[in-house]
Amino acid sequence: MIDSLLRHPIRSSMKFDHAINLAVVGQPVFARGTLCKAFVSLAAISLLMMLAACGNSFANAQEDAAKAQSLLEQNRIAEARIAIADAIAERDDEPDYHLLRGRIEYRAGSVPGAFGAYSNALALDPQNMEALQAVSQLGMQVGRLRESKEAAETILSLDPN
Repeated sequence: MIDSLLRHPIRSSMKFDHAINLAVVGQPVFARGTLCKAFVSLAAISLLMMLAACGNSFANAQEDAAKAQSLLEQNRIAEARIAIADAIAERDDEPDYHLLRGRIEYRAGSVPGAFGAYSNALALDPQNMEALQAVSQLGMQVGRLRESKEAAETILSLDPN
């Protein structure tokens, strides 16, 4: 039976499971709708794998950020810088990681590095008070007066008292 199936295209009356079995063993699948179903199944499997990778990315980033925080508390700045860089490489869309990087850079004595990190956090979360205060204060020190003034004005608009 397999020999005859290998020589003839699958007819549309064949069941989807049989078509998948043939597709898995590398046999062509020509039936109308069957090929489409096989591609949809493959796409769904690929999507699930990508989502699993995203979950791993999130978990890895959280772990690296926690490690960076712990290292900062131990005043192991060089190692904290590496750990937070790893976390941001995994998830650069998380404002808290940029805030932590700002704290680490400030503690390391890198005002420009701290300003850049806080600016990145502010770009992701424009109403974050820690980022606004840091950008308004550090911006003056690094000559970024426009950003400093904008951050100060935003602070006043959010909390006029």
